[in-house]
Amino acid sequence: MISPCCWQLLPAGPTGEYNIESKRRKGGRERMALVNLETTLQKVCIALTKLTPPQGLEILSYKRNRGITILKLDDQTFLVRERGYEEFECRVSAADLPKLLKSMMKREFPRSRKVRIYRLSGPEAIGLPRKKL
Repeated sequence: MISPCCWQLLPAGPTGEYNIESKRRKGGRERMALVNLETTLQKVCIALTKLTPPQGLEILSYKRNRGITILKLDDQTFLVRERGYEEFECRVSAADLPKLLKSMMKREFPRSRKVRIYRLSGPEAIGLPRKKL
């Protein structure tokens, strides 16, 4: 049995219902909980080292109307897309990624305290419609 302090609503199969057992979401996205903006950069850098090349991460505002998408092209190259206040796309090396992400996060999430992080299974999962709050 799962203790109540560890309960987390995780998305289920094609109906989009939430339950405790499933970690996968339709469309190849895996959901992570809301994360404090101060710790986001560190968590994203750690998560990116664990991904295999077609996978990526998506950082979204609470309302999911602005975001940054990072796809791992190979071990040292990432494709970064910004959508929201500005539309921007570039390829970046692993060494330059933290500095670029920090400036993008200041621009895209100026007043946010919490952001959502999704793990993407590949490029086909980018841009899927999400519930707007």
